[in-house]
Amino acid sequence: MANLFNFTDENNLNPSVEPGVEPSELSKFSPGLLTFAAVVTGFIMVIGLFGNLLTVVALLKCPKVRNVAAAFIISLCIADFLFCAMVLPFAISGFWTRTWSHGGALCQLVPFLRYGNVGVSLLSIALITLNRYIMIAHHSWYGRVYRKHIIALMIVFSWLFSYGMQLPTLIGIWGKFDYDPELGTCSILPDANGRSSKTALFVIAFIVPAMLIFICYARIFWVVHSSEQRMREHQRSQHTSPGTLNNSTDKRSTVKDNRETKARRNEWRITKMVLAIFLSFLVCYLPITIAKVADSHVHYPVFHIAGYLLLYASACVNPIIYVIMNAQYRAAYAAALCCPLARLSGLTSEMERASRVQLQQHTNGAQPSVTGGVQGRPSGPAHGPRGKVDSTPGSRGPSVSGAARDEPRTEPTDISFSKTLHESNETPRRPIGPKSSGSLQNVRLKSGSLPSMMRKTGSQHSVGPRIRFQVDSDIGGSDKIPDKQ
Repeated sequence: MANLFNFTDENNLNPSVEPGVEPSELSKFSPGLLTFAAVVTGFIMVIGLFGNLLTVVALLKCPKVRNVAAAFIISLCIADFLFCAMVLPFAISGFWTRTWSHGGALCQLVPFLRYGNVGVSLLSIALITLNRYIMIAHHSWYGRVYRKHIIALMIVFSWLFSYGMQLPTLIGIWGKFDYDPELGTCSILPDANGRSSKTALFVIAFIVPAMLIFICYARIFWVVHSSEQRMREHQRSQHTSPGTLNNSTDKRSTVKDNRETKARRNEWRITKMVLAIFLSFLVCYLPITIAKVADSHVHYPVFHIAGYLLLYASACVNPIIYVIMNAQYRAAYAAALCCPLARLSGLTSEMERASRVQLQQHTNGAQPSVTGGVQGRPSGPAHGPRGKVDSTPGSRGPSVSGAARDEPRTEPTDISFSKTLHESNETPRRPIGPKSSGSLQNVRLKSGSLPSMMRKTGSQHSVGPRIRFQVDSDIGGSDKIPDKQ
């Protein structure tokens, strides 16, 4: 960027600068402005490296956000990470030293990487937008289009196309990569025949994806608006129609509507996030484009510096958008940073041990046995609410009622215990289970099932003098921890 650099000393001139270029034309920026630009670019590089790497790790580790859009976002983050790692260091060097001093080979490689990563970023945003459009406007196509191998082909295409269309320029048959004294950086120059690929690459890699994104979002907003309008009309017709549905049908319809509404809102949040990514891309790239066209002689140096800094900031702004606009991404970042799985695993083990000790203290003589069978002594009708364990200091032990279905044998050890129930203040209740003649109820607690049951029901799981939990009817199912890494 010869216009970017202050060549006040002839010794600083790059050897490739043509002799006909006057030093006064190259002395457009003050050293203080360039130093400021170098420092800001350094901050952008650090934030971009950390933010994009964290995003890739979080999306790979958190199943909750691992969907089709996440695959394209990972590709976008990798492109931005490479931009920060392989392009921005040379930009910082150029701002700081006010010249290009890295040789001819890197002068060809750096612009090749710069334009390639920009192309991958824009194509990734276009593919995410197309994904949102098909999800919202043509949902019946979604399962056929977005299969694993097709998604992989889309991502590979975005990389091969972005770098492949620069190969003629790299080998010098359609323009060439070289030092441009008017720009003060290595860029695309005309070849020996006067041909340059810069305009064609700009149209193919920028204008076409931008138009595709614009058309997709116009259609998305139209479909969403039409759908919301039909939904409001349908709700009004239901409220004004004669006759009423029975309660069970009405409840099922309400639950289904709520589930569909929640899913639509989640998809719409992701769509708005992708729109914000695209708008940020335009905000970051348009200023420098306008500056190059409208102020080619650099009458306003600050405008050019601001344009370059915005261009570089495009590589680190996307993770910030993810944090601001999506709660699931915030949770994924927190999980990747804090590693709560290890802490949760330790907490679960402590809860298991404390729960077993507490239950054994209140059994008053009931002996746990590490066997597959259950021992007991019948002594009367069953008492207590279904599936509830209630242990209070001073009582004779936990009152257990209800038949808890055995969980699948995923652990090598079962702990079985039995206790005669005596609750004088409670009235007999309906016997549960195939053999309910007697007050003795047997409960099989597998190792690790108590915290699992407590997590399922959302009950209090602090282990103290009083233990109380409700057993779900699907206790035999697997207990999945949200955001499991």
